[in-house]
Order: sequence, then structure tokens, then C-alpha cells
Amino acid sequence: TITIHHHLATLSRFEKKAIMNRPPKVMSLRPPVTIALVLLVLIYTNYVVLRFAHNQGSSSWQEAASNAPPLTRRSTRRIADGCYHVFIDVGANIGVHTRFLYEPQKYPDSKSAVSHFVKHFGPERDNRDYCSFAFEPNPIHKERHLELQTAYKRMGWHYHPIFAGAGDEEGNMTFYHMHDQSNMEFGFNSLRTWNARGMEGEAEVVPIIRLATFLLDQIRDRSLPEIVYGASTIGPKVVLKMDVEGMEYVILPDLVTSGALCQTVDFCFGEFHPQQFFFPINRKETHGGLFLANAEEGKAFGASLIRALQSSQNCKTIYSMADDEKYLKDQEIDGSAIPFPEPSNNELFDGHKI
Repeated sequence: TITIHHHLATLSRFEKKAIMNRPPKVMSLRPPVTIALVLLVLIYTNYVVLRFAHNQGSSSWQEAASNAPPLTRRSTRRIADGCYHVFIDVGANIGVHTRFLYEPQKYPDSKSAVSHFVKHFGPERDNRDYCSFAFEPNPIHKERHLELQTAYKRMGWHYHPIFAGAGDEEGNMTFYHMHDQSNMEFGFNSLRTWNARGMEGEAEVVPIIRLATFLLDQIRDRSLPEIVYGASTIGPKVVLKMDVEGMEYVILPDLVTSGALCQTVDFCFGEFHPQQFFFPINRKETHGGLFLANAEEGKAFGASLIRALQSSQNCKTIYSMADDEKYLKDQEIDGSAIPFPEPSNNELFDGHKI
């Protein structure tokens, strides 16, 4: 017997789970018929994937995938296939770090991120060689990310917002809004720390992707492009930035123990939030006894993790404690918005020369 479910290729893993829990429709088929049906399903799956890409007006499967649910698995495709260099922004907020990568000339006062990109990707770059994946669970910023994606697509640059949080397991998690006056909600997190600062925030349930699985399944063994536009003497490289408002104490141990960080990421930068209002962090019941009573314990815990990964000859990852928030609001000194790029006559528009 076999169980038939229609259109699984176009659904997220969470929708698939819901469908799989429904009572199945079962029919008995002879082996030759079963084989034929399996082949038909595979052909139809490939058709749906290609049709989805066509309907999105995308020049590649990767661009279509960015418009899908947070992460759609493909049996034969990885979301990073065709990407030579990769930047992963975990906790992207409004996507400024990707702008540091693609448009460094607009951010001369960057505290550290621009220099990190120069050091690890090189000073002379062609943005067509890069793919940026931005994890941001706050729905308030979704429209901004889609606008940035559209602007970059016109330039021929690859920007893939993933509207989910990162964690050490997949599922859902309750985050809390932090209605600061700037409406940027820099502290949007799962710890509800603003109560200690006299703030209120309503709950928002968001999807969570296990970051270790994403790195191993979607990034590490990606297919490289046949054409490299910039300097091919560097790379391919993977750079990861992590600013996850206290969740780093949960995520980084999983990245280290799973091997995902050391096997995939060449350079990682981020911060361990030391503020006392993040503590205590109590995950005894769900995370193998993780309990950090105060900021001092958190600082020591973070330092020990970094020391462990940098002490292994089998770990290629370089880790830097760096947090570049110079352009939090993506504005000039006078408060005006830094404009998105526009293609010139010799650049790209929707993937085609103009």
C-alpha cells in the first residue's frame, strides 16, 4: 500500500507535518503500477518546482525559494546551489549587514563589518558572486526585506530573506514585541527581557529553523557556479553574523557539537549579550541542563565555547566578538534614509542587460 499526498513539494515542512497527520487515503497497487506512480510523482514534483520559479518571475530556483515559506526542502536542490560566496545574517533586523557587504561605499563609518568583509572576501568584489541569506523572525520588517530583495534583484544581486528565527531545534517559538520609539524593535526576542526595563510587549509565535541543519543541508555542500565574475583566487567562503538577543547561548553549543560551524563557516562574528537583564537563562528541562545565573556566568560560558572551537585543528572557523550597530536605522548622519541602489545602463535589470 502507498499513501498519496498532493502538492507536498510546494509546502513548508510545518504544513507537511499537519497534512501527514491527517487520515491517509490508502490504495493497494501492484509493484509495476507502484513504480510508475512513483516516477509520475517525481516528474510532477519537478514540474511544480520549475513552475513555481516561473510564476515568481525568477531567473533562478534560489530566487524563487526566497519567496517560499521560511525554508522549503528540495530533494535534489539546495537553497545555496549556484552561490560562490555566502553571507548568512542571523538576526538581520532590517538587513543593514547585507548592505555593508553589497554597498560598502555607502557606509564609511562602519565599526567592523565592512572591514571583516574586506578581509575575508577581498577588497575587489563582484556582487554577482555572492548570496546573502537573512534570518529575521519579526514580521514588522518583512516589507522592508522584500523591498530590499526587489532592489537587489534589479542589480542582479542575490538576497534571500528567511522569515523565521534560528534555534537549536525546529518548530515554533514565542517572541515578544518591544515597541521602542524608533519602531525598529532591536530587542525583539524570546526572553521577554524588557519587563525588567519597565516595558510591555505582546507575544508573537514565529517559526524556528535549526541553524545547524540549515548550514549542513543547505550551505556546506552547495553546488558552485561554473562562472565566477570576481577574483577567483579567494574562496569560496562562508561568513556568518549572529545577533540573536540572548539565543546565542542556546544556538552556538549546537553549532559546535553538531560540527555545522566548523565544517561550514570560515568566519563568524557576533556577540554574547552580557546585559544582566538577559539572565537568568534557565533551559534545564530542554537543553541538557543549561543554566546561567547571571552575566558573569554567561560571559564565561561564551568564552569557553569560543576557546573550544578555536583550539581544534579540525575546526576552520575563525570567531570574532564584534557587533557593528553604527547604522542601526540605515540612515545618514542627517537622519535621511540611505537610498537603495538603482541599475545604470551597463548593469542588470531583472537579470537581463539593458
